[in-house]
Amino acid sequence: MRTFLGLLLIIATTGCTTTANLERAVQARTGGLAYVLDSHKAETKDKTLALTSFVADDLFERATTVKRTSTFFLPLVVFNLFRSQDNIQLGHAQLKTDYRQFFRESLVEEIQRSGRYTVKDGQADYALDVKIRKVDIAAPINQRFVLVIPVYIFFWQTAFTAGPADVSVVAEVKLMKAQTALLTREIKGTYRTSAFGKGALPDYVTAVIQAVSLATKDLNENIVAELNHI
Repeated sequence: MRTFLGLLLIIATTGCTTTANLERAVQARTGGLAYVLDSHKAETKDKTLALTSFVADDLFERATTVKRTSTFFLPLVVFNLFRSQDNIQLGHAQLKTDYRQFFRESLVEEIQRSGRYTVKDGQADYALDVKIRKVDIAAPINQRFVLVIPVYIFFWQTAFTAGPADVSVVAEVKLMKAQTALLTREIKGTYRTSAFGKGALPDYVTAVIQAVSLATKDLNENIVAELNHI
């Protein structure tokens, strides 16, 4: 019986793509970050603002990795199920754009477009401090292998889905006027991708990279909305 179960497990795991092969496939795709300025333009610019402090520590590991997060095996002789989930940990290696520079430049552009403020260097009416606390990426890859052995024959079925991926970017924002703090708040931006099939794994990786851009855009717009209420 142990031999039979071991054979079933070998067949099941062979029917699914290994974590190492998934990682190689993911690492083969790179992409740049892009920002689309399509928010509503502010009608008035009656304040000046200086971005006096901008902190973004290492938010990504150097290399992109794929980690197995769960495994399930149900051996019932006639019906056998193997299920696994992996998660993509996006690294600097897959990004053609420096994220720290991308965030800072896109935030300034968004404030200039949809904010009531004119961003300037040096002396200004308000001082803005921004610290990016974290970039969370949940990019699952799910696989399922079903082996059915009715009598003397057997057949199997495999299923592969990637996503949807969820990206969130969290920043600590502080707005000062002279020595008075007018705003101190943690603000988040989020974005969710669609799901992809097995043949579209490279497209899924591209979508995860784009999701970082879009979650950052959502964060920037939320920051500007808060600033506009001051």
